[in-house]
Amino acid sequence: MMLLTAAFGATFWWPAGSGARRPSSWPPSRTPRFRYVETAHRGSTEIAGRRPVFGLLLAMVLCGTFLSLGAAVEIVVGNEGLPLVALVLALVAGVCLAFLVEVALGRIRAGSLVLGPDGIRLRGWFVESYLPWVSVRGLRAVDRGFPEIWIEGHGSAAWARRRTSRVFPFERLPSEPRIEVDSRHLAVDPVQLYRFLEFYVEHPRHRRELGTPAAAERLAEGPPFTVDDEWK
Repeated sequence: MMLLTAAFGATFWWPAGSGARRPSSWPPSRTPRFRYVETAHRGSTEIAGRRPVFGLLLAMVLCGTFLSLGAAVEIVVGNEGLPLVALVLALVAGVCLAFLVEVALGRIRAGSLVLGPDGIRLRGWFVESYLPWVSVRGLRAVDRGFPEIWIEGHGSAAWARRRTSRVFPFERLPSEPRIEVDSRHLAVDPVQLYRFLEFYVEHPRHRRELGTPAAAERLAEGPPFTVDDEWK
């Protein structure tokens, strides 16, 4: 369990890479994972979540379930009555089991950032948020001890958001129209992602390509992102 916790911490706080086109170094950069996807005949560009991080989290919770439950059973078997510590351990095991059930139901998952010609959708671990491009008024790079990107909307934005897990409200939803992108959750360099988003905020005509493989190719090439004549 201690090894899993240490591995999760090291992976979650792993330093961001220095761009897709630069040579690798030590420590190695996180592997970018983005692709063109098509759903209901509508294309979009998906930036995947960091599955190794989420996988380690699941391993920690699974390990905690068995350790807590096993310890509770052992205490009950070896003692008369029902010791308080056994109840506490059983409660911990129940919470861990509830987390795993939420994952199995798809309410908690690794998440992704999906960019389409019409808008931006963030699927976090515990929340989901959507802003149409017409409601986006700008970007902000925020340092909260880790890089975070705020996609800010107008006060009257058609902002859709919801908690995907009601049992574990760990991620917060902003009180105003805004998508907060935690760079630790996505498999892409945060600076590269910021420049990529900035390009489409500043060049509305290019947003059409987010519904084609061209956007994923542009992101793979890395900054600087320049205007292509064919999309003018």
